[in-house]
Amino acid sequence: MKAGGAERAASTRGTGERIPAWAFVALGGAFGALARGGLDALAAAHPWSLPLPGFLPLMWSTVVVDLVGAFFLGALSAALARRAAPTRGRVNLRFFAATGFAGAFTTYGTLISATRSGMSAAPALGGILAAAAASCLLLIIGVACAGAGWLLLRALLQGDEGDERGGGGR
Repeated sequence: MKAGGAERAASTRGTGERIPAWAFVALGGAFGALARGGLDALAAAHPWSLPLPGFLPLMWSTVVVDLVGAFFLGALSAALARRAAPTRGRVNLRFFAATGFAGAFTTYGTLISATRSGMSAAPALGGILAAAAASCLLLIIGVACAGAGWLLLRALLQGDEGDERGGGGR
């Protein structure tokens, strides 16, 4: 071993650098897919569709998952943005939670498929526009949910910082 090699090996132990990024994504994806599958099974056992304009029938689990997932990603982004320099642990958390878990949990592909089905069911221009508008509405609400997650977590984190600086207000 070259000089300094042992020092480098000792300094990186336990930091997660030896675990490849894809492993964090795969593990998070497994948990996200299980959570999504569980909600879809619950929705199948308790069916209720959300009829949106333009003949866009969605299971309630699709709407809940996509909006909760957007909120989660907004909150996670706020938490991870607290420090300018990303640490290896924060990068691994992002791989696990954002790319893996949220990527598998949320499926805007289901929304796109429902939009395509809605457009096929009503091929006239009015039906196509209504299905596209309903899809855009859910995307806009998703962005609002992400923003709400960001703002809520930022407010909570700023409150914690104020408590630490002010001695807890006592």
